[in-house]
Amino acid sequence: MLRYAWVLLLLAPAASAKYAPLWFADRVLRADVIAVGRVEKLAGGSYWLRVERALTGCKDGELLKVRRFVNWTCARRQRLYRKGERIVAILGRFPDGLAPLGSACEGEVLLSKEGARVIHPPGPDVVFERDVIQAITELRGGFELKRLLRSKSVLVLQATVEKLYFGSFDKEGLAAEEADAFARLLTHDDASLRMDTAKGLARMVGADRAATLVRGLAKKEKRGGARLAIAIALCYARPKDVAAYDLLLEVLARYEPASKEEMFGIQHLLYDAQQLGPAVGELYPRVRRLLARDLKRELEHPLLIALRRWHGEKEPLPYAAMAKERQRWLDRTR
Repeated sequence: MLRYAWVLLLLAPAASAKYAPLWFADRVLRADVIAVGRVEKLAGGSYWLRVERALTGCKDGELLKVRRFVNWTCARRQRLYRKGERIVAILGRFPDGLAPLGSACEGEVLLSKEGARVIHPPGPDVVFERDVIQAITELRGGFELKRLLRSKSVLVLQATVEKLYFGSFDKEGLAAEEADAFARLLTHDDASLRMDTAKGLARMVGADRAATLVRGLAKKEKRGGARLAIAIALCYARPKDVAAYDLLLEVLARYEPASKEEMFGIQHLLYDAQQLGPAVGELYPRVRRLLARDLKRELEHPLLIALRRWHGEKEPLPYAAMAKERQRWLDRTR
């Protein structure tokens, strides 16, 4: 989903010395060939794909020779290649021919009677095939935010956020209707969509506009999931602002993350919160109220680590030592 400006985007189709996943929008926008097809033949390190539906860079009925993905230390294909399997192939042209984009075979969306499996976000693990095709078509076509937001497909909306992140939006202008659009994305029912919008909002529209937007939303939004996404977005827009973290801790006191995406996002923010410096003392009342609760380990552990880092204590914190550490900080933050 949205991920981060500092994430290295790899286009290598095979093994690489290190690995970071390609966003769905990035692989679609960079692809030379995209086709829905069926594997007609396997030979050596390649397969021949019969194009059922050409989306870009090929023709219906064409037979494409594609280099197979090779499993490596950090990634394996979801299933073995087999004759007759159907794929949405998102391919790049390389010196040795066509190959799926991504070091984890992200360029092959595997199809079955259950649906389409998109490796890495956006969306759930299995979606309708038509949703994948619609998202690809929308990404490769002209970009109209209002039109895209009429879609009921989370995959299309997620791809919309990704395309915005990759620079298809004028950061100099944020009209009222566009602000409403981001508000809809940030408060959507789907947790992963909310989270990716929260992470990427500042990159998409600039930190000042992002902060203005989410502060306005924070005053009127009452739903827990949406309030958490708003608080996370403010921390990304204002990473050295105690008030931003104050809002995050306030929301966490009443609402726990509903998804692993939200949990990981909060952990990331807490781990990096040592940049607040001495001003962190202003957060102690909220920190103490949080620690006094029965928190999930996935939240309590990063919160304790954040407290330690704020005070220059960088040693690892084993889970077994959490109870003692929790009491130490309850006493210290009185």
